[in-house]
Amino acid sequence: MQDHAIPRAAMIGAASGVLVMAFFSTGWASLAVGALNGWGNAFLSPLVWLTGIIQLIAGIYLLIAARQFPVATAEQQAQGRNMGKWYGITFGLEGVFIGVASAICNVIGHTEILIPIIALIVGVHFYPFALIFNRHIDYWLASWTCLVALVALFAVPATPITSGGMTIDMQWLVCGLGTAIATWIYSVYGFREGMRMLRFNKQRQVEVTLPS
Repeated sequence: MQDHAIPRAAMIGAASGVLVMAFFSTGWASLAVGALNGWGNAFLSPLVWLTGIIQLIAGIYLLIAARQFPVATAEQQAQGRNMGKWYGITFGLEGVFIGVASAICNVIGHTEILIPIIALIVGVHFYPFALIFNRHIDYWLASWTCLVALVALFAVPATPITSGGMTIDMQWLVCGLGTAIATWIYSVYGFREGMRMLRFNKQRQVEVTLPS
């Protein structure tokens, strides 16, 4: 029965996902706050950092809880290595495409559209995760992020707008907030999955210790 327990590597994966999203969600949300050029900064910036800290605490909690999990079997380790390989390839390609996009925008003199293009690349790179990790949420969040990026690119002014004495970088605001929402959802999903695995393994331990 113990062979059916969820391995430690799976829990570490969930924890790592939460920690990674803590970094990216804070970055994208900070971009959105920065787009307001000082408006609400005294309230919004601490709120953004607070959400990041909460995610960090959640990720660390899952990492600590992972110590209770059994070591993966040989088959699970092989599966984990394969998933890790494709995750690394996908993540690496994302970085390459962002670098290429940055270079092209600089060459053609249109750096003002770089943020939505980066958001689009981020959204596209979520799609393979659905196959790598065998889950459906990636399709939804990838589509959401790509939609946000396309709206920002084609329907939102690339130059700042001024209204009521406020100057707002609308593309940055739309991309920052939209992508932050996706990464926040990823973080909540990862934590819930980690807690689900923790409850499952605890139940397995109870079943193993009960007399037959």
